[in-house]
Amino acid sequence: MGIASDFISKVKKAGDVVGENVAGVVEKSKVSYSIMSAEAELDDLFKSLGKAVYNAGKGEADAELADSIVDRIEKKMLAIKDLRERSAAVRGVIICESCGAENPAASNYCSACGVKLQKEEQEAPEEPSDDSAGE
Repeated sequence: MGIASDFISKVKKAGDVVGENVAGVVEKSKVSYSIMSAEAELDDLFKSLGKAVYNAGKGEADAELADSIVDRIEKKMLAIKDLRERSAAVRGVIICESCGAENPAASNYCSACGVKLQKEEQEAPEEPSDDSAGE
């Protein structure tokens, strides 16, 4: 019975690994779809803004409409940035704030532009406080 239980244990472990990998693929797909949808919505907003500006140039539209669309564009762009950061985290990469290049999570500097990368979970070295210095 030892061989059968070892086999079952190994099959179960393999199934767990496959399940984790599938969950990762599903998450990557969801985030990618969300990014594509948000970018399509952004394109539509830019088209609406173009129409509003054109109509304003002809004297047929109010400026508040264009301002409203600009606000919606800004919000959508922030949402896309957040989704891209989420996508990078799922894929295990860091996006350079300076040039937008993707870098391995273990990188300290951007491989494209050399800027020091900002890591969310960066541990700051402990520095002695002014109070602990011998007075």
